[in-house]
Amino acid sequence: MTVVILAGGQSRRMGQDKMCLPVSGETMLLRLYRRYGAVFPRVRVSVADESRYPELGDARIFDRYPGLGPLAGLHAALAETGDDIFLTAGDMPYSDPEKAAALATLCMDFEACVLLDGEGRREPLFGFYRASLAERAEQRLKEGRRGMVDFLRSLRVREVTLAELGEGADSPLLRNVNEPGDYKKLRLELGE
Repeated sequence: MTVVILAGGQSRRMGQDKMCLPVSGETMLLRLYRRYGAVFPRVRVSVADESRYPELGDARIFDRYPGLGPLAGLHAALAETGDDIFLTAGDMPYSDPEKAAALATLCMDFEACVLLDGEGRREPLFGFYRASLAERAEQRLKEGRRGMVDFLRSLRVREVTLAELGEGADSPLLRNVNEPGDYKKLRLELGE
């Protein structure tokens, strides 16, 4: 399995590249990359183009269908690595590699395995995807169908609850940082 951190967004609501915001003495992206790298031997970062995050060098995977969102990142990762993929969003600072590993082990013979948030909704950006999905993801992108939730509806999916991972309904595991207020809250929670 390869872990892929999605970092191809445009950060419109933040007003600046949120992956480059400082968190605990390093950028949000590098912090997440380091944390996952301590648990998984293969960690890659999905980016929209070669100009982004050159410090990551060969750890980057470039979208083959730029501008088509997370499904394009998943497709590029599946196509390039040929591996099963654990996908996580780069703007989820509480994303936890130990929880990712636990979720992946629950997938069994399903095509994908995703976490349900506290309200029971599927979170496609904290999930496990089989290598065999590369062609189906590409076909959807060619058809202009770029939605991750829609893609999940076409798969045999194992839904995992927060409780199954030892988390409560108020867990910050899936919380993301989209706006300046989210970033300010994160810094306060981390005592920065």
